[in-house]
Amino acid sequence: MARLEKPTPLRITALLCLLLLSIFGGEKLAFAIRLNRSVEALEPDEYFLEYLKEHPNRLDQALEAFWDSGKLAHRQAALHLIKFPGTPEQRFSPVERFERYLLDGAASRDIGVRSPSLQLLAEHGHPRWQALVAAQLQDPDTHMRVLAMRLFRQEGVTNILPLVAGQLAIPDPYLVCNAVIWLQNATQIDHGMKTRWISGRVLMPDDERADNQKRYESALSSAKTWWNRNGADAQNHPVPIEQPAIVPAPLVQKPRLVDREGNPFEFAPFEGKPILYYFFTVWKSSPFSESAELNALHECAEGRVSVIGIALDALPDEHNETQHADLIPGWDGDKNVGWGGHGHHDHHDGHDHHHQPALKFVDVSRRVTERAALHGYRFPIAFDVSGRFTIELQAGEVPCFALVDEQHRLVRRFARGRSAWSVLEMLGANEEATGRITLPSESR
Repeated sequence: MARLEKPTPLRITALLCLLLLSIFGGEKLAFAIRLNRSVEALEPDEYFLEYLKEHPNRLDQALEAFWDSGKLAHRQAALHLIKFPGTPEQRFSPVERFERYLLDGAASRDIGVRSPSLQLLAEHGHPRWQALVAAQLQDPDTHMRVLAMRLFRQEGVTNILPLVAGQLAIPDPYLVCNAVIWLQNATQIDHGMKTRWISGRVLMPDDERADNQKRYESALSSAKTWWNRNGADAQNHPVPIEQPAIVPAPLVQKPRLVDREGNPFEFAPFEGKPILYYFFTVWKSSPFSESAELNALHECAEGRVSVIGIALDALPDEHNETQHADLIPGWDGDKNVGWGGHGHHDHHDGHDHHHQPALKFVDVSRRVTERAALHGYRFPIAFDVSGRFTIELQAGEVPCFALVDEQHRLVRRFARGRSAWSVLEMLGANEEATGRITLPSESR
C-alpha cells in the first residue's frame, strides 16, 4: 500500500487561505470566477450580462476585462452595457467614466463597435465628438459617412456643408442619395431626391428602375449646380476633423470550412489575396440585392479581392432551430431538430437531441447550392459547420461581412452590404482600379 505523504506547512497555509477567502470573500471570489470564465469564452454569457445590469457595482471591473480582451463579442457587449444600463443611476453617468472605451471604439475596425461608440460620444456631448464624427465623412466605408451625416443632423450641426457636398462625386448611390437629402434638409432647398428611388431598386421592374434612375440623376445634377453657385458662402467656420488613431489590424485565424461535399475547403487559390467573407443563409439574407456587387468584386476586381460566401444554413440558430427541418422525411413541423452528417452542431445548448430526427448536412448543402445558383452567386461558397469562425467574428446576424488583407488581418467587419467601390476603398485599391471595373452601383 502506498504511504500518503504528510502535507507540508505551505500546503496547509494555502488551504487555510482558500477557506478564509471562501468564508469572508465568497461573493467577490464567485464574481471573479464568473468574469474570468466569460472573458475566456468566445462570447460573454448572456446570464452574466444580465447579472451585471442588476449589480452596477461590478460593472466597471467587467467593462475593463471585456474591453481589454480585444474580442469583438466582448467589446460589443461592453458597449451594450454602457448604452443600455440596468439602473437610472448608470444612465446618467458622466461620459468620462467610459471615455477610454468610447474613444478607443471610435477607431475600431469593427463597425459594430465603432458606430455605437460614436453615437454615445455624440449623445453625451463629449468635447471631441464633432471632430471624430467629421472624420467619418472621409472614411472608406460609405455607411460610416451616412452615419456621420445622421449624427450631425440629429444634434443640429449644419456647418459641415463642404464635407457633405464632397460626397456628391462618389460613385455610390446610397451615399449620394443621403448626401443630397441632408443638403435639402440643411438648406431648405428641395432638389427632389427621394430614398425610395435607391432602396430596393434591384427588385424593381426595369421600366420603374430606369424612370427612378432619371429622377435620381436629375436631383443629383440640381444639388451639384446649387453647390457650385453657393458653396463658397458655406466655407466659413467648418467643423474640425480629428482622424482617429490607426488601430493595428488583428490577425484572423484561417477558418476551418468545408465545401458542399463536406470536405475541407481549399484555400490555396486565395493565398496572399484579400478576401471578403460573406456570411449568409439562403432563407434570411437579401441575396438579390447583394449578389451584383459581390459578383462584380469577385469577377472584375482583377485579383484585388476575392469573395467567399460562408453559408450558415448548416448551423442551428440560438434556439437550436433550423429553417430547413422540412428536409427531414416525415417532418412534423418541429424546427428543433437533431443534426446528422457531421454531428457537431449541438454546441448551442446542453440538451440531448439523439432521439430527434436528424437533419443531414448533405441535404442542407444541396439546397444551399441550388438557391445560391438561383440567386446568381458566381463566387465560391463554403460552410462553417462548427460555428467557431462565425462566433469569433460575430457574424451570426446575417448578412455580415469580414474583409481581411493579404496576411489575413482584419481590415473591416460590417453588417449589411456595401458597394464594390466602398470595399475597394477599404483596401486602398480604387486608384489602381479606376476605369478598369464597372461597378453595379454605377451601371444600374
